[in-house]
Amino acid sequence: MSPKRICWRICSRGEGIVAHVHGAALQGAVGDLPASNLIQLMVAEEDYDRARALLMQWERSSSPEEPVAQPGKRFRFVAALVFLLVGAFIGWGAKVALDNSRFTIGETTVALDQNGDGRDDVTWFYRFSSMNAYRAEFDSNHDGRTDFIAHYDEVGTPTEESSDDNFDGLFETRSIFRGGIRQRTESDTDGNQVPDTILHYEHGIIQREEITDHRYGWLVRINYYANLRLERSEIDLDRNRSLETVRVYDAFGEVISETRATEPQ
Repeated sequence: MSPKRICWRICSRGEGIVAHVHGAALQGAVGDLPASNLIQLMVAEEDYDRARALLMQWERSSSPEEPVAQPGKRFRFVAALVFLLVGAFIGWGAKVALDNSRFTIGETTVALDQNGDGRDDVTWFYRFSSMNAYRAEFDSNHDGRTDFIAHYDEVGTPTEESSDDNFDGLFETRSIFRGGIRQRTESDTDGNQVPDTILHYEHGIIQREEITDHRYGWLVRINYYANLRLERSEIDLDRNRSLETVRVYDAFGEVISETRATEPQ
């Protein structure tokens, strides 16, 4: 605030107040002096109240007006932001649900004839706007029939496989994946909905093979593997639902020991 401007405000408008400014010359030395109370406006004692009132009135009229809050605009902005976030979340959820469902809205396919016989041997299926196939069908023996089907999640990782291993038109083998890694494979060779063989994997490596009596479904043999090699078997030789015989194998699969549990008396 300029000292001359203050003095002029008080002395003008016919107020008849005589004012003197002290300390105006000290402003240039503010770097070496305390930065407060450098300027003093001196008036006669009888003019003090009127001069103070004039100064306060001038300061109020000179201060910039504070912006008035507008709740309506702020509410509209917050509401628009909320609707935008909700819409994005709903859209993302719908896409994930569609990618993991069996719906085929706007489905497209890409096919390949591998042996040049004029028939497609591999077909990939894509959902609308997806870059990754959700399903693939293969004709491995080129007989014109699909014998291997793979399912994928929204990022192209396998989730399930089915195969017709003997090419008889029936898909007897089914594998389940978790995180793209094979966890379990079941094979039902006679189509009675009872698995004949169940393979269990750890980190994608076979650990155990369970063989069942396909007529009743109970276990008759368990083969244990280490480093893809048959290491030990537990067998129900007399089919009494008890795995009473244990066989141990060498590196070539030959039996090196066999023990049989004693039947309880």
